[in-house]
Amino acid sequence: MHKKILAFSPIFYPHMGGAERTVYELYSRLIAVHGYDIALVTVNTEGAPAYELIDGIQVYRIGKNYQNKFLKILLLQFAFVALYIRKFSFRDWRVLHTHYAFHLAPVALFMRYVLRKKLVISEYHFGTGADIASEKENPAYANKICAMMYRAATKILTISQDNKQFIKRVSGRGTAEVIKQGTDHTFFSPIYASEEKKKELLAGKEYLLVTTSRISTRKNIEDMIRAVRILKDRNIFVRLMINGKVDRGNEAYFAELKGLITELDIADAVVFNGFVSDEDMRVMYACSDLFLLTSKYEGFGIANVEALASGTPVITYDTGAARDFIIDNENGFVTENNPQSVADAVSRILLDRSLHMHMRVEARACVEKELNWAIYAEHNHSFLQHI
Repeated sequence: MHKKILAFSPIFYPHMGGAERTVYELYSRLIAVHGYDIALVTVNTEGAPAYELIDGIQVYRIGKNYQNKFLKILLLQFAFVALYIRKFSFRDWRVLHTHYAFHLAPVALFMRYVLRKKLVISEYHFGTGADIASEKENPAYANKICAMMYRAATKILTISQDNKQFIKRVSGRGTAEVIKQGTDHTFFSPIYASEEKKKELLAGKEYLLVTTSRISTRKNIEDMIRAVRILKDRNIFVRLMINGKVDRGNEAYFAELKGLITELDIADAVVFNGFVSDEDMRVMYACSDLFLLTSKYEGFGIANVEALASGTPVITYDTGAARDFIIDNENGFVTENNPQSVADAVSRILLDRSLHMHMRVEARACVEKELNWAIYAEHNHSFLQHI
């Protein structure tokens, strides 16, 4: 069993998206529970310290976040090799664990075939992690490089059946192991519901809807906004809380969304909250009647699971992984990709109190059963100890 792991993730703390949260939750638990020795190398995207110990994870930050992507990838290889020679070559690191296949491919392939290291790849989003809705949006060379990595890997771990099929399409290898992501179900919980807070958030409306999403075109937020207008026309008065910052380069899209809200005459029903702390988020989730997600694609959708842990049913498009854990009439609905279908699902749940209460119970139950970080870490440990 190999408990010494040299790992690479293209982004890590202080930036913290879904994949980065997964890396942190996985490694901190492997270290605390099973005694792993893990050194994580990442790109220094935000001027953070070159070295930092985070809950037992030895974090080394290299390079810079260059605007030129080719230069960034090229210099990353040299920076990683230099760090490896200085810090790791004399230590018994037998396993290289890369998060996403693309970024460190030249070095990873060298370490696999020349240095004979075990190569484990954890895949989340089309090999590159780019803000795209299909592998067809990757450059052709990126998919080819990812295919080489998948064929070379000792073990491939991924988070959804959809990701597994992507890996098979580009590489012909269909043996990736699917381990569903999760959340901290002790942090996100129905116990944080507050009638007083819900009344404040509703601001006179009948029902509270919530989403957590970076503001970017892939998130397709306009569809849930249009669904709010459809519900208003049915005399179902909701307030939609949208949590999340505007992604760089999406300022014009954000302006379009605000213009759409004005055009549809629902300015009192849709609120952009910007960044919301986890502590405030868990209260909002627990107070909400439903969680919405209308993205064009999600690698998994951790925000969905946070809502479920809070006892809040989820209405989502078929974003890739959604059908792996959202079950119609149980913990939510996977709808057709249009605002009418979203509005239909919202209406069906909110107007049937017994169904809504049943879904609240099942939402929490599915997270306690399988969609939590403790179980995710144990499944990863089980695979890692047998490579």
